[in-house]
Amino acid sequence: MKFPWIEYSSSTDSTFCFYCRALPAASCDKAFITNGFKSWKKMNEYSTNHSKSVGHKGSLTKYASFKSAIKLGNVVSKIDSNHS
Repeated sequence: MKFPWIEYSSSTDSTFCFYCRALPAASCDKAFITNGFKSWKKMNEYSTNHSKSVGHKGSLTKYASFKSAIKLGNVVSKIDSNHS
């Protein structure tokens, strides 16, 4: 899959960016967060540009950090387990 981060909404007939919707960076493109992207003729070009954007990369980094914290256990869960 070329863009595994794309989510499709049948209710709005548009696509969104999973990472940018879940953990938006300040510079994320609103088309992939709130409005949805519907220009099917430009989907490949726009998605390619979005995947290279600073906002998308920031959201992807936040998501990777979140997944890592879950895998390793965050500080709060470690403190809780040591005090029980």
